[in-house]
Amino acid sequence: MKKRPFLFFLLSLFLSILVYGCSKEERPPDPVTDIDGNTYKTVRIGTQIFMAENLRTKRFNDGTDIQLIESGDIWRSITTPAFCWYENDETSNKVKFGALYNAYTIDSAKLCPVGWHVPGDEEWKKLE
Repeated sequence: MKKRPFLFFLLSLFLSILVYGCSKEERPPDPVTDIDGNTYKTVRIGTQIFMAENLRTKRFNDGTDIQLIESGDIWRSITTPAFCWYENDETSNKVKFGALYNAYTIDSAKLCPVGWHVPGDEEWKKLE
């Protein structure tokens, strides 16, 4: 991918906010583990529980692989679930930023660990 810092920053920020927001109404055991074995800390904000780290899973919670896309041209045109690593550098950026997921991945309702979900508008309003 060509480096487009501002565009990538905005995309990263948007997706990080969405993914960071995986939430659950009851207090789960800390840490939460995804299907790939990655663990995440949680945080209570008011009455809500959120994951305190960005997701870095490569699979949906049913075990289905999420397609890795490393080409900016393909990323812009793909209409199926996909993810990438910031600057295509998993080694440096997996833990630091997590994975970047497209809207098709987020809309699948299978991205977060079982029992967790990407919060909807009402949950964001409650957080505010």
